Amino acid sequence: MSAEDPAPATVEHEQVMLVVRLDTRPGAQARMHDALTRLADATRRSDRGLVRFEVGLDPTDDTRVVGYEIWESQDALAEHSAKAHTQEFLTSVRDLVVNPAAPLHAERWRPLSPETPVRYAASTDAVRAPAAAPPGFRSERRKIGDADLHYVIGGSGPLGGEHHRVGVRGCPRGQ
Repeated sequence: MSAEDPAPATVEHEQVMLVVRLDTRPGAQARMHDALTRLADATRRSDRGLVRFEVGLDPTDDTRVVGYEIWESQDALAEHSAKAHTQEFLTSVRDLVVNPAAPLHAERWRPLSPETPVRYAASTDAVRAPAAAPPGFRSERRKIGDADLHYVIGGSGPLGGEHHRVGVRGCPRGQ
């Protein structure tokens, strides 16, 4: 989703993270879903330098779409932006968005630390299918009221382990 990326302010070989938003025109959700699925599948299957490429829908408003991308470098992002499947997506969505003059709103970020590439499985629904949990993590789903929640739990580091338990009302921290 990143062909019109913001101006780079990164070191040449530093990973690049994008958060991309778009607003689908009401009534065009099914066509947008198909376009996003084609883009995600093609990107995950063939783009060099891809670390992560996720697409999600607002759970209360399926006209709001967000993309989360991490690329190994600015060069990898530029290559993705020039690919036929990316250009075809950008051309096709102009008719599906609220503002065709500015179909995407992209913000450039830098990962806090280098991310490891995700291995994507083939999916019939690339827009909603989550990536596999990384090694050392587990994934859980729960339904609370009308909300479907997806948790990814695990890892290590300064917040993991026994030293950082959250206190419960009436109990001292760490118990």
